[in-house]
Amino acid sequence: MVDALDSLIRMIGNEKYLLRYPKSHEFIGLDVTVTFSPNDVLMGVKGKVVDETYNTLKIMSVHGVKVVPKRGNRFAFNMNNNIVEIDGNDIIRRPYDRLKMMK
Repeated sequence: MVDALDSLIRMIGNEKYLLRYPKSHEFIGLDVTVTFSPNDVLMGVKGKVVDETYNTLKIMSVHGVKVVPKRGNRFAFNMNNNIVEIDGNDIIRRPYDRLKMMK
């Protein structure tokens, strides 16, 4: 897995860190697409993350704010023009607790 991440890293500075540890990144403000959901209504929701809680992402879409549970869903985030897909089950925690995990 580390080799696969290393092959993605082609930038320097913070962008290099971002690609190596995408699950510890702040998601608010990022463009996101729900790439998998057991709920057909949430599948394909696209927009900007406007808030995050322990269990949910709030996404501003063209149809308003959608509250999407992290559990069971998969997200594709645009991080510095790199699309990074993350399983929602891996980010179920408060944003600042994710940062603590990396220390």
